[in-house]
Amino acid sequence: MTATDLTTAVAVAGDSLAGVVGDTAAALIPAEAGWTVVEPTPDTALPEGPLVAVGARAGDQVISIVLTEAMAQRVLAGPPPVESLVDGLTATISAVASVIGAGPVDEVTELDPVAVAEETPDHALLSSLIDGEVLSLTVIVTPPTPQVAPSAASFEPIVAAAAGHGNAGLEVLHDVQMGVTAELGRTRMPLRDILTLAPGSVIELDRNASAPVDVMVNGTLIAKGEVVVIDEEFGIRITEIVGYEPPRSARTHDQGGDAR
Repeated sequence: MTATDLTTAVAVAGDSLAGVVGDTAAALIPAEAGWTVVEPTPDTALPEGPLVAVGARAGDQVISIVLTEAMAQRVLAGPPPVESLVDGLTATISAVASVIGAGPVDEVTELDPVAVAEETPDHALLSSLIDGEVLSLTVIVTPPTPQVAPSAASFEPIVAAAAGHGNAGLEVLHDVQMGVTAELGRTRMPLRDILTLAPGSVIELDRNASAPVDVMVNGTLIAKGEVVVIDEEFGIRITEIVGYEPPRSARTHDQGGDAR
């Protein structure tokens, strides 16, 4: 299913609760082309093709993530690599539980994606992530079954719980562990050359010796730096934050001109 297929069936999540949930997942799961968060209808909620799923109970709510097998392979590959899909998505489920104000998260387990689709009630919250043009995963938050006929009031507990946390912004993610990788350089080699590698072999990288090292978080470049040694261990001294621009007042002062 592509983003075009969803055009008539979804609304951009924006600042809605589904948007907060989707943005939280997007911040922790690496995308290949870049995430777009949408709020699907039940009929367009799940990706197409072979699927896998994980989930856990958080207080009186259930949080599930259904994703394509291709997306699952990228989660397993990292960075950093993980041993199982449960390990790769536990931090995401915990972060979603925090932003919606749910209780502590129980053990995360693998689920049957068919059963998840069949058992998702109409009052569940759905947030889908499109990677480029492909719907790759959906986060499903299932509140307790309402004791009265479904109505707008049925959504009040979960909306009210999330409203207070939404104002906290990224603070709810401060304790989430994320993989940080320092990349010295890359190269491409024919398989025949790789098979001849042995202790003492030298691989030439695509980077000058004086060039800065890339600092990556979940596969996204966030900074550049230089290698240092701290107590006989390697470290990185940050020299540049990617995308950072000083405040306008500071730039004007440095240039010795007047702001107009």
